[in-house]
Amino acid sequence: MPLLVALLSPLAVALRAPQFAPRAAQVRASATVNFEQAKSEAALAEAAAFFVDSFWAASTATTAVALTAAQRSQLESQQLDDMEARYAELVGKRRLESALWVARDPASSAIIGCVGCEVAVVKPATRQVLPRRYSESLFTSALGEMGARERNELRSASLEQLAATLLPPGHFLCAVLSNLAVSPNIRRGGLGRQLCERCEEAAREWGFNGLMLQVEEGNAAARGLYEGKLGYRLTFADDCASGTRVVPDGAGVAIEDVPVTLLTLGKQV
Repeated sequence: MPLLVALLSPLAVALRAPQFAPRAAQVRASATVNFEQAKSEAALAEAAAFFVDSFWAASTATTAVALTAAQRSQLESQQLDDMEARYAELVGKRRLESALWVARDPASSAIIGCVGCEVAVVKPATRQVLPRRYSESLFTSALGEMGARERNELRSASLEQLAATLLPPGHFLCAVLSNLAVSPNIRRGGLGRQLCERCEEAAREWGFNGLMLQVEEGNAAARGLYEGKLGYRLTFADDCASGTRVVPDGAGVAIEDVPVTLLTLGKQV
């Protein structure tokens, strides 16, 4: 089987026994940080503020960005909107699983790292990860176009079966790692690896045998972690992609897209 298919296949046909709970317990026992899942509005707001400080303002992909209080507040609000759309606790169960974990310093309880993992719809030609709201709408609109009998036949279908039936041709589901950030003053201490391992555990728990992520070609620090230490391998390179940049603009900030080469990396888990 080609590497790309093996790594990014929608769902494993034969899964190993879930290792999520035991592996998570081992991480807590051996680490000097506490991990927790952020789901409430307050927890996500705290995570958004941390992400602005540790990623956007001190990015490893670009130069650091100096932000005023007003600019920081605007960026935190935008980041919170994105995290709520991806990870917030809902009244009903999400069709596409997602989780955001934060790592806290046990002495101060301050967040020192975060990472997200979600089941996403991926576009085949460019390996573009489609936005969560749009991905969910693909399922909803396709079901809405069906008759009652067809919908009833899918009532007990697995997520893999639903994806094969309802998604556009070639589109597939994959567990995707994103929103990784570590406090600048503790980088290169192993926390990034532990956060990534948490996502690998979640991917297995959700029934996937592979995990994918996307990183800009020029982000040497992130690639050193993913490819150098964690064993991720290149599966696709998009030379016509765009990367997001935060640019201070008067009292606020502007979000700009710049041309980049975006690498899709994958790993069997």
